[in-house]
Amino acid sequence: MLAHPTLEQLHALGLHGLAKGFKELENKTEARGLDHAEWLGLLLEYEMTLRRQNSSKRAPESLACGIKPASRTSTIKFRAGSIAPCSSNSPPAIGSPSAAICS
Repeated sequence: MLAHPTLEQLHALGLHGLAKGFKELENKTEARGLDHAEWLGLLLEYEMTLRRQNSSKRAPESLACGIKPASRTSTIKFRAGSIAPCSSNSPPAIGSPSAAICS
């Protein structure tokens, strides 16, 4: 069986669920009676289902290894009297009021 160019493009874009759905729907005679919106909706369901399955497989593995999910918050330090955050490339001068804040 020859590879369909659309399947190759979907896999190249990382849309493996869409590719799987495309392949399965292409072989079903019932799918030929669907309009474009219904067909696209089914393809999107394949993609969403595959992504949910993959994320649920990864989550327990990462927790078992002691890897914690990345924090969505971060701390930003500002120099006194400045609106620019402290930079590791340009540390504040020793003895300046911003030295205590940024260190």
